[in-house]
Amino acid sequence: MSEFADYVQKQQALRRPPGQAPAIPEEHDELSILDELGLEENSTHVRLKTLLLDPAEENDAALAEYLVARLAEGHGEALFDLGLEDSGDSMGLTEEDWKSALERLGAGCDAAKADYKLLMTRNVGGELEVGPRDAKDTGASGKLILRRRPETVDDVIETRIAVVGNGEYI
Repeated sequence: MSEFADYVQKQQALRRPPGQAPAIPEEHDELSILDELGLEENSTHVRLKTLLLDPAEENDAALAEYLVARLAEGHGEALFDLGLEDSGDSMGLTEEDWKSALERLGAGCDAAKADYKLLMTRNVGGELEVGPRDAKDTGASGKLILRRRPETVDDVIETRIAVVGNGEYI
């Protein structure tokens, strides 16, 4: 409670009596997350399509780094839309491009010490095909699940507990 009281006193000290210049507000730590988002205009963001289709060596490392970050964000798991940018826009991949991107994704997963499983595809064909989203959807895409490989036996153990009812006993 004393932290709140201190905060209130600081805020009241920042208020200015009539006729005085406004006080300079203190920097808020909550806003520092905006600096970490990479929203500045000179950001060197590489499109995901480039990472998946361009065979340059620096793209291999960047793809592996991207996958490691996605897996860390999801605590070892991530859903991945191959054929869609992070924004959800279609990459417009042909079937050959999609197969090439899938191979590069597999190599990136190996570098990131992860495995993937194909869950569904669109405009690719095969037994996991669900068909296009609409008539304009012509780009090949698919949904995959990426999972970090367990390093120890303890990483494989998973505990699930189900509770049924409200727990009242008679």
